[in-house]
Amino acid sequence: MQFIQNCKYLEKVYDTILLAAVLEHLYDPFETLTKVYNALRPGGLVFIDIPNKGSLVTRVGNAYMRLRGTDWAINLSLTFSPFHVVGFSPASLRYLLNSTGFRPISLQLHRWSNELPTGKNIRARLEHRGLDIVQFIGGSIGMGDGITCWAIRE
Repeated sequence: MQFIQNCKYLEKVYDTILLAAVLEHLYDPFETLTKVYNALRPGGLVFIDIPNKGSLVTRVGNAYMRLRGTDWAINLSLTFSPFHVVGFSPASLRYLLNSTGFRPISLQLHRWSNELPTGKNIRARLEHRGLDIVQFIGGSIGMGDGITCWAIRE
């Protein structure tokens, strides 16, 4: 396995680099984005797709886990590899991009599909339906599940 931080391909120059489902797994996303910045030509683009830690699903889901008496956090994946170790909101992603020399040109929140199994018991069915409702509301009020962003190296 090769880690992006040590990737020899980042020593070349590119027009576009895609970081889909990457940044939330890195202990030092600043270091990686700096390397990505240096690997892009001026005017080059980076595409980022990450979970939104400020989503309504995250907030309601974490409160639900506490009500159930667990110490789980639905936005940090410490159960299986590769782990989610960093969370981003639109504001923190903009800050990171600006700090590494990028200028965001498009940042959108979107709703993810409900992958929660429907299950056979009443609790599982209610949880699935509840997630549908929270995702719909979150998407409607600007608190969607994921963030997609295009940023330019100027």
